[in-house]
Amino acid sequence: MGIYGYVRVSTLQQANEGESLDTQLKQIQSYSDLKGFGIPPENFITERGISGSLEFERRPEGGRLFNQLVSG
Repeated sequence: MGIYGYVRVSTLQQANEGESLDTQLKQIQSYSDLKGFGIPPENFITERGISGSLEFERRPEGGRLFNQLVSG
């Protein structure tokens, strides 16, 4: 079973100046550790400057992740 973490911010300014991506990543890592999931570092996906209004599969990294998913 593959487990992934996905973080995203809408603007490049948020990505470059804010702590939002780091905060999201830490939250996912903490939850993962608490539940014993142990998400490998290579399974964390980051989208910088991508609007949430864009369908997940149409986002550059979201589409890549979506294509890796399998049922179950």
